[in-house]
Amino acid sequence: MNKSIFFILSISIALFTFPIQKANALKCYSGGAGVFASITCPEGSQFCQKMDTAGVITKTCTSSCLSSVSGLITTSCCSTDNCNSSTSIISSSLILAFSLVSAIWLKLN
Repeated sequence: MNKSIFFILSISIALFTFPIQKANALKCYSGGAGVFASITCPEGSQFCQKMDTAGVITKTCTSSCLSSVSGLITTSCCSTDNCNSSTSIISSSLILAFSLVSAIWLKLN
């Protein structure tokens, strides 16, 4: 397998891993009491919000948001898909793509 085929294969994997999404449809985690789900926000929502009120976490989509800390209430705002999660989640397809590219790279060298 030559390097041009490796390049084409890498680009194909990248396009498969990161599909083109619908324009401007923000996704946020929404819910409370420890039960959260990723939802597509309604039109007009520009931010994902995470609010911690004395240890009780709520997450939602919102049209306006101001990150703040006031007493026992901490509000954080962000504007990328599912950015209001509590942990970093790596897509399984990203892990698969990295593994395939690594295996091919090792085979070539």
